[in-house]
Amino acid sequence: MSKFISGSNNGTIKIWDNETYECLNTLEGHTDWVKSVCFNYNSTRIVSGSDDETIKIWNSETGECLNTLEEHMGYINSVCFNNDGTKILAGSKDIIKIWDTETGDCLNTLRGHFDCVNSVCFNNDGTKILSGSDDKTIKIWDSETGICLNTLIGHIDFINSVCFNNDGTKILSGSYDKTIKIWDSETSICLNTLIEHTNFVFSVCFNNDGTKILSCSYDRTIKIWDTKTGICLNTLMGHTNYINLVCFNNDGTKILSGSNDKTIKIWDSETSECLNTLEEHTAINCICFEKSYLNYLLK
Repeated sequence: MSKFISGSNNGTIKIWDNETYECLNTLEGHTDWVKSVCFNYNSTRIVSGSDDETIKIWNSETGECLNTLEEHMGYINSVCFNNDGTKILAGSKDIIKIWDTETGDCLNTLRGHFDCVNSVCFNNDGTKILSGSDDKTIKIWDSETGICLNTLIGHIDFINSVCFNNDGTKILSGSYDKTIKIWDSETSICLNTLIEHTNFVFSVCFNNDGTKILSCSYDRTIKIWDTKTGICLNTLMGHTNYINLVCFNNDGTKILSGSNDKTIKIWDSETSECLNTLEEHTAINCICFEKSYLNYLLK
């Protein structure tokens, strides 16, 4: 059974069946907005970050909270596991922290941004970290030493979302300046700027093979782009308020979106048909499909 998770303004996390769209469990424990959620590589654990300034690690089967990490000061805007699930990355205020998943110890604190860190991620082999901030910069870090390897400058407003493609050669960023940028991760050169959204770009991601890009905006649209050409292939419309996050499933056939209209929508990525609308939350801040264990083994 495949699953996905969502986090909401009411402090809850929900686990959903990806085939029946039934809510399997509701995780309660955060006392403020849940801003970010992520499965580990084999979907046995969930990590969540909240405006209550805590990170929680959950057993995805039982819903039990296994640990609460509380050394951050400020809202937790972004959390993720590394590829083998041994480390957790979290961005808040102007700092990034790396945590040991099992012990809950803080392994390192990365300083260099001058404003809120909105988005963080590891590359697939866990050697590099990517971050995007309200200081309008993207930073690439060495995950072992915590040294900033490079700073990417080009956006002219807050950066809300950043990610690597699967082989780590490209970086994607979405900004309040209404643009999406594609970068070469080695040279830090901006390869393309995608301009069709008419409001803040709030979430961006690659599909698994890196050929397509997904974005959502406060213009209430979702767009699918061709990575190589930068052409917008399709625009998905149906949400009635700001869209906060979008993601592909593992094989790229489905898209998840979460919105301030208090709904989650599941879309067919080829036909752009809305397959279902889920309405058991308040405003949806974050969503995530479970990880592909096979993909992890192949890395």
